[in-house]
Amino acid sequence: MENAVSTTDIMFPAFLENHRVYNLAEAYWRRFFQRLFVPQEVPFRSFYNKYYANGHKIYEANPILDAYFPQQHKLVRIIQYLPEPGDLLLTGWTSDFPADELDDDQRPLPTDRSRRDHPIPELTLSLAMTKKNLVKVEELLQQWIFEDLDKEEMEQVLSSLN
Repeated sequence: MENAVSTTDIMFPAFLENHRVYNLAEAYWRRFFQRLFVPQEVPFRSFYNKYYANGHKIYEANPILDAYFPQQHKLVRIIQYLPEPGDLLLTGWTSDFPADELDDDQRPLPTDRSRRDHPIPELTLSLAMTKKNLVKVEELLQQWIFEDLDKEEMEQVLSSLN
């Protein structure tokens, strides 16, 4: 079975139970994005708030990592989970984040400033973190950011995942 995964395939399996392991998984994702985008000089920054009002970190992994890309005016959100038997190990979808609903100081500043009030196309990937899935994630990010596929094109790519 192609989608079958054993517990030994899962990277950082205790990430939801142990904050130290969660932080290691999160750091892994940051390095993954830096390795992929920094050498190509594609800037990105965090977008979603991952802290409660009291300043404590949210350890839910939705998202475990997110990035706003000002040149493309696009978002990426990575949701990491531990799979149950029968789960699909990697799914994804696109949507629009309504930028015009944000306060001016929260609204991201795209390279093309005329797009500031435009909805932000978002690619969300929900996955169990395995080496095999990381290869697929890299391919999907290449298509979404470097090839600059639009939402409809990306949905076609995502439909072939499982």
